[in-house]
Amino acid sequence: MAPGSPMVTGREATAKMLQTDHESGFKTMKSVVEEVGNAGGNVIYSRGLYTFYTADGKEGDTGKYIALWRRVDGHLYLYTDIFCSDKP
Repeated sequence: MAPGSPMVTGREATAKMLQTDHESGFKTMKSVVEEVGNAGGNVIYSRGLYTFYTADGKEGDTGKYIALWRRVDGHLYLYTDIFCSDKP
C-alpha cells in the first residue's frame, strides 16, 4: 500500500510498481528496522523507516513502514505492507 496510489496485490503488480518507481528516479533504498515482533500465530510484524535515493545519491523520499510476514513451512513470506512518506 504505497502513498498516493491504489492498493497493489500480487507479485506481478508489485514488480510493475517497483519498476515504475525505478523509472521515476528512485534507484536505491535504505531500510532501518526499528522493531520486529510476533503478531500472533504464524504472523510476524516489522516496523521501521525507509529512504529512497536517486541515481546521483540524493535523498528522494523518506518515510515509515509496517510489514506483516506470514510463516509457511518454516519460511517467512511478505504478506502485506504499507509505507507512508514523510513528505507532503
